[in-house]
Amino acid sequence: MGHIKHLMEMEEARGFYTPPEKNVCSNCFGDYAIKEFIQEESTSGFCDYCGKRKRTLIAAPLESVIEFIMEGIRSEWGDPSDEGVGWMSSEGGWIGADVIDSYDLLSEEIDLQIENEILFSDILDTIFDRQWCRKNPYALSRHQEWLYDWESFSNQVKHQARYMFFKIPKRKPIFKFDKEPAPYEILFTLRKMVNRFGLIKAIEPGTLFIRARSHKKGDQYTTLKDLGPPPKEKTLSNRMSPAGIVMLYGALDKNTAIREIRDVDPSKTHITTVAFKVLEPFKVLDLTGLPPVPSLFDSATRDNRSSVIFLRSFCYDISKSIEKDDRVHIEYVPTQVVTEYFRLIFRDEKRKPIKGIIYPSSRLPGGKSCVLFFTSENCTADGVLEKGAKFWLSMESSTIRTRKLR
Repeated sequence: MGHIKHLMEMEEARGFYTPPEKNVCSNCFGDYAIKEFIQEESTSGFCDYCGKRKRTLIAAPLESVIEFIMEGIRSEWGDPSDEGVGWMSSEGGWIGADVIDSYDLLSEEIDLQIENEILFSDILDTIFDRQWCRKNPYALSRHQEWLYDWESFSNQVKHQARYMFFKIPKRKPIFKFDKEPAPYEILFTLRKMVNRFGLIKAIEPGTLFIRARSHKKGDQYTTLKDLGPPPKEKTLSNRMSPAGIVMLYGALDKNTAIREIRDVDPSKTHITTVAFKVLEPFKVLDLTGLPPVPSLFDSATRDNRSSVIFLRSFCYDISKSIEKDDRVHIEYVPTQVVTEYFRLIFRDEKRKPIKGIIYPSSRLPGGKSCVLFFTSENCTADGVLEKGAKFWLSMESSTIRTRKLR
């Protein structure tokens, strides 16, 4: 009886029953962190679930794997009673918080990436038939707070204050501990994340950026004036720049450059493309190089989960397709402000400015679009240099191509 009581106490302390004495290999899981754990902790050459057998050690005890999984779960989930969720006995339910059972936790909230039904069933049966809620259930998660701040900032610059938003006083706190930031402070959060995740990338001489211009049949565009940055009096409001502010839009490949502008004016049936070659090295913010969301079971990087989730949502928001109508200039205001912040204020960890932003194409999945902070004064044609002038880009005339668009 003493042994059974001790076993029950041990199971209650660790949060799961003793599972079947089986071994499982890394191929039975899709999550990279669980795979790595099994590879490090393997004690058997046979997997009881997929039947794989080798002379080398490939499978770890299921009990060890479940203990590892539970550690990850507890980093974001807990017991409703322990997390301070109220219970209303008259209603027979928890108050004001989302509470789920173990099955919903493993099948809907946490993706163990298991295809073997027996393995999933063994893990589920091992975890107590209990209820779960997120840590801090009455508060927004960190990434939800940042997304709320970004939404507040976007609404402010679109509908309340476009140019003096940094002068609007913070709202008066309802409680003394209420420290809601000013909406524009999300820009400072972005700065920290950009540097933290190494999103500032070096662009080396010789790199090519592709620029495209649509036009009517018979029109010919062959000069830097035709294909380079537009003059300020002809600069219209765009995704990253307001009217009158000159920037150079393009892409890292021809297909993306064409797709980005092909629907701008249906009357223009032809398109001309050209490559701009980098002459001097510079740095850009590369939003196409975001890291994947860390696994819940990766103890080394899971603290970055909220930051990466926010960055990916933010990147989707600023690169998404926006309908071309009379309100398009308003919808672009938040991204224009962000771009101006990175163009004029931002400095990398070495206190150096950047010269552009690379972002996911809204028209071609996997395509990389860019906006470079260069005017016609920063560009030359065919590598021609002038005394006293510093050119960053060279339009390569040999790459000019014209084709029918439709």
